[in-house]
Amino acid sequence: MVLRMISNITVNIHKKKIKNMNIRVASDFRVHLSVPMKTSDYVIKEFTETKRRWISALVKLKNTSTQRHSKDTMSVLGVSYKVHSCTDLNPICRIIDKENIMVAFPDSYSCCKKETFIKEWYRSILKSIVPDILKKWQDTTGMHCSEWQTRQMRTRWGSCNTQTKKIWLSVKLAKKSLPCIEFVVLHELTHTVVPNHGPDFKAILDKYMPDWRERKKLLNSDIISE
Repeated sequence: MVLRMISNITVNIHKKKIKNMNIRVASDFRVHLSVPMKTSDYVIKEFTETKRRWISALVKLKNTSTQRHSKDTMSVLGVSYKVHSCTDLNPICRIIDKENIMVAFPDSYSCCKKETFIKEWYRSILKSIVPDILKKWQDTTGMHCSEWQTRQMRTRWGSCNTQTKKIWLSVKLAKKSLPCIEFVVLHELTHTVVPNHGPDFKAILDKYMPDWRERKKLLNSDIISE
């Protein structure tokens, strides 16, 4: 392990058999940087320098209780997090712990550009979990879609082209809990065999997800926000 000082903060550098560099702040406020085994000291120095502001802000957040009274929140997979903002050379959105999210942007970023980055961050979360959820329900029901994609939707959580059997999922689903996401996936899968919401459609939901009505209420328990 190597130690490096960044803005009077000690960074513990660990060389590991990994592909990417990662920074985390432990519960004791110590900063740990994991880097690939063959990473040069120059690359480590350059990387830590670019993260100077982010490291300082994150340590301050971890070590200052008054910072936890942020009024801004973000929901991720059904969990509400307090948002803490700072500036950085690169845009960052990262869950710090069970209560907090750190969001950082370059000073040059406009509000529109920030919103786009956050939306794409949500999209990446949804894309990381849907394949397993989709496989689970396709294997369970025998119903299959031809493909699936994500998109921004103002009034829907999902949609299905009953002719091509292609499924679209709203990026905003990444804000909802897994039971809600599973309900939307099964809902759209069912449309691949039943185009409407009649008795046959509900019978399939009743068979494979008896609590789908409760999940639907939970899904729609708040307003879809932009």
